[in-house]
Amino acid sequence: MAIETQKYMDDLDLFQRKIGIIVGAKTKNRDKIANSIKMQDSIRLKIKHWAGSKEIKKWRQKRN
Repeated sequence: MAIETQKYMDDLDLFQRKIGIIVGAKTKNRDKIANSIKMQDSIRLKIKHWAGSKEIKKWRQKRN
């Protein structure tokens, strides 16, 4: 009985560690996404009316 109990406890401990890693990874990803959004918003405020896609199109046409 003690061996089975120890096996269940080991399995539970392993499960808890795996869940901790998954939750931590999701939190890190959310933080990275939030930081990226803030950075993009601040850049947009600085460039105001600049149309990036139009500029890239011009650069590509000049190159060809």
